[in-house]
Amino acid sequence: MVSNPADFGLRIRERRHELGITQEELADVIGVHRRVIGDMERGKPTLQLRIALAATRALGLDILLAPRDR
Repeated sequence: MVSNPADFGLRIRERRHELGITQEELADVIGVHRRVIGDMERGKPTLQLRIALAATRALGLDILLAPRDR
């Protein structure tokens, strides 16, 4: 489960490594600068949602929004 920007970035980095692609390659696929991918992977909290969604799509990941068990 992803509960903060750092967790999100870690999962993105792990998946990118699983697929054997570089930050530069992912950046090219989603149309951003490589620095944006680095910021995302470091959990920089100013990441735009459209970029986060584009990265998850490019990496073949789904985002599931579900109620938390309380």
